[in-house]
Amino acid sequence: KEDALISVTGNAAQTVIASTSSDGSNAVKMNAVWTIGPESHFTADTTGRVVYTGIKTTPEPIDFSVTLAMASGGAQQVSAYIALNGTPITSTGQQLTVSSSSVASVVVIWQHSFATGDYVELFLEGVSSTVNIIGQRSVGRIN
Repeated sequence: KEDALISVTGNAAQTVIASTSSDGSNAVKMNAVWTIGPESHFTADTTGRVVYTGIKTTPEPIDFSVTLAMASGGAQQVSAYIALNGTPITSTGQQLTVSSSSVASVVVIWQHSFATGDYVELFLEGVSSTVNIIGQRSVGRIN
């Protein structure tokens, strides 16, 4: 069975948001040190990249849950996306409101027919502000 699991707990690293958008065009990879869980036909690294190493093309569901906070200030709109081969999948975007004192969680899901070398990551986007985002906790699963 092809599968992989990665996670982040207690992350304080900020994901730098240089510009805003609401369509994934300015989304950037979540900055965190990921813990690698079980893998089969995938290889994950501590930056949060999960690469398919299998030979045959295989359809697999992808799920990420993430708890977000702003690095400073009041409530802002942010989005989370699943990214495939470095490009956010617009349809996976889920928007939520967070602040530096009020965290919120969201789940993003997708399904992809993986070919050898395809990789998945979690991207974040500032919708209403360029304040940096902190992905405090996350679990990513391909299964």
